[in-house]
Amino acid sequence: MLPLLENDLIQVIEDVTAGKDPRLKWKDGYAIGTVVASKGYPGSYAKNIKLPDLVADNDVYVIHAGTALSEDGSFHSNGGRVLLVGSLQNSPEKAQTEIYKYLSRFDESNGFFYRKDIGFSN
Repeated sequence: MLPLLENDLIQVIEDVTAGKDPRLKWKDGYAIGTVVASKGYPGSYAKNIKLPDLVADNDVYVIHAGTALSEDGSFHSNGGRVLLVGSLQNSPEKAQTEIYKYLSRFDESNGFFYRKDIGFSN
């Protein structure tokens, strides 16, 4: 939900703690996110697995969680939940398509997994 928030989050928190109505404003659209996890999570899992290239993409955003930056500038796993890959689009189907297109770079890696049913409805 936060990617759809137009307000400054700090101001919202300050307003709420001061007892004021933050008058939330929301973007039109849909936000979907999928977690990339270390293989084996939530049980035991290896750390320091190199992540595929995380090139910038205007259709998705990447939030790091269990990652570490090495001296050569590449990212490696450092936790169970490694990344969240999300997308803001005008339809849930478009958001889902963009996320899974981006996540396909993890398909050849034995060190990570992600759910392939996020955003589907029955």
